Amino acid sequence: MIDLDWLDEQLEQALSDEVRCARRGLPAPAPAPAAHALPARGAARPVDGRDPASQATLRALLDGREADARAGVDQVLALGRQAGDPDAWTRYLSLRFRIVLEWGTEEERDELLDQCRARAYWFDEIPWRAALTLLLARLGKTDEAIREFDITLDRGRAAGLPAPTWLDIVTDLADAATALGDPRRASVAQRARAA
Repeated sequence: MIDLDWLDEQLEQALSDEVRCARRGLPAPAPAPAAHALPARGAARPVDGRDPASQATLRALLDGREADARAGVDQVLALGRQAGDPDAWTRYLSLRFRIVLEWGTEEERDELLDQCRARAYWFDEIPWRAALTLLLARLGKTDEAIREFDITLDRGRAAGLPAPTWLDIVTDLADAATALGDPRRASVAQRARAA
């Protein structure tokens, strides 16, 4: 007997990001380079109007202005595509991650979970593993969050990442440990942040 739920899940995972976005009514991603790194919070490269738009979106996030943050992230994507930025889709996803983490509907969070898992598991990207860990913890998926915390911390330490990227990773891990109510892992993340 064929398990149709499992088959549907496998087919969904086999779809490209472009097809998945089209099925969900989202803007299609721009072609991306081989590495899909989650930029560090606040990390910006001065190019056209994208950096001010990114900063305005981050400010709206920090100020709790959901409508402005959601509009801003769409503007960041549009400006990035207009400038021919190969990282436009990744920048969009990293900002959208923060928005959905704070204000997302159940459907948006499920979609975000799929995107994080794809970037973390398919591409083994350490920043996206940290983001996935935080999302899993917030969604109450404790076992997977704990496993990802440990894997991400070990791989991150071994990778010799730039300081801003490492700080972003351990911040997400510390937030995840707090959401899990795990003081030991929170302390480990705090010590890793200082290292």
